[in-house]
Amino acid sequence: MEFINSYINQLEKDSEKREEVYQSKYFKEYNYLYDCINGVVTNKQDTQNSIEKTIEEMHAKDVQKMLSCANIIKQEIQEIMNRQCDFSIKGAILLLSDGSIDGHGILVDGEAYVFFDLNAITRGIDKYNIKAFVFHEIIHAVHYGRNIEFYLKNHITTEEHYFKRMICEGIATYFTGKKTAEPAEDVYWLGYLNKSEVNIWTNKCEVMRKEIGGKLAESIEKNVLDMDLYSKLFSVINMNDMTSSRMAYYYGSKIIEELSTNHSFEEILQKNYLEIRKIVWNYFCATV
Repeated sequence: MEFINSYINQLEKDSEKREEVYQSKYFKEYNYLYDCINGVVTNKQDTQNSIEKTIEEMHAKDVQKMLSCANIIKQEIQEIMNRQCDFSIKGAILLLSDGSIDGHGILVDGEAYVFFDLNAITRGIDKYNIKAFVFHEIIHAVHYGRNIEFYLKNHITTEEHYFKRMICEGIATYFTGKKTAEPAEDVYWLGYLNKSEVNIWTNKCEVMRKEIGGKLAESIEKNVLDMDLYSKLFSVINMNDMTSSRMAYYYGSKIIEELSTNHSFEEILQKNYLEIRKIVWNYFCATV
């Protein structure tokens, strides 16, 4: 199990050491996924400058907390990989970014890695269920390593941007629950919402399924990605009302739960998109 400790060089005062990180193949791939996940096209130099500014403004106690966070993440990764004989990835990339993405799977030279932004995680380390969180992100890496069709670079059509990512998040969410037996609220929200809040969220997801299904059908028919809908499905759009966010994690989990009645974890990881998309459409069309 390889650890790419990019954050160590990013904290160096030597600008050449820091530049090595930003020019590395790992960080270049991260930059591409950053745009995919956030639905933006960024100026890479602006992103780098923003990260550098954040690092410069860190106090000594912030750095110490981040280093402690890195050790916690590494330890959890090792424990998971030691327990899960069906998980196979090349390694983990620990870096510092702008805090908008805490972690995900990534492919570098065809090899599967999991990456974590320590800046994002350190901010909320007291809220995270670390086991559920790290497990979820490792499953993304395992999935992409088994089935490159679902890697974010291969979300091409409007439908795929919605459905492939929903399937990916569904797989990571559903199987984190099955394999860790962590509380449902932490499997869905990784520690950010309590049980009663998650109950409110699941109820909203069910109530809004017909409306969401209609908006998905309309957007896909027009072949134009609705960024408001995409954000509602995959992001937190209002920190004061988090129960109206990340709905695709619930929908995806329910879709994969249905699929798992007749298929194993390994079989689901390797299923092609055209097979699963029928289940996605049926899930929403049943209420449209």
